[in-house]
Amino acid sequence: MRNGLHCSRARFSFSGPRYIHLLRDGRDVAFSDHTAPRTPFWKKIYFNTDRIRTWRTLRLSSANYKKCSHIFNALHWVNSVTVGCTYGAMLHDRYLEVRYEELCAPFEPAARDVLTFINCSMTEEAIATCRPKVYAHSIAKHLKKPREMINEILDIEKPLLLSLGYLDSDPFTPLVPRLSDKLKGTFRL
Repeated sequence: MRNGLHCSRARFSFSGPRYIHLLRDGRDVAFSDHTAPRTPFWKKIYFNTDRIRTWRTLRLSSANYKKCSHIFNALHWVNSVTVGCTYGAMLHDRYLEVRYEELCAPFEPAARDVLTFINCSMTEEAIATCRPKVYAHSIAKHLKKPREMINEILDIEKPLLLSLGYLDSDPFTPLVPRLSDKLKGTFRL
């Protein structure tokens, strides 16, 4: 087996395709509709295992999902984006990450990047056809949600949001001053 996957008599080659990973701000994704992680398939999507039955003392049921869907959706986002980025990095120049927000707001530059990546010869025609169908009203919808809910999401998503550049800095400040800060000036070392 070389440059592909060998299954019985058929031979499949995966050396030529290009992959586009569409990323979206996880804070907005957390407030989008998802499927509850009840079945083995969805448990794997959220947690990378179908053997999990509870998470943070919650049974994985539709009722619990409805109560705190934003938290489960944040988990789903972190797992999916992490898996996509990890495998995408292995593809080197055959992999392109595109931000949903960039594809909506300044549509043309991001669209040109995608179309160039897939070697599309009719770039301007494709952009002209798609432009009227692009809208940005769902970008930053998390800003309309209560701060407490956003903090619950950030508790899960913060490292990945920071590493992807969706956050410029850590949004949390320590609630309790560090002991070293309290003792500053008390002792001379």
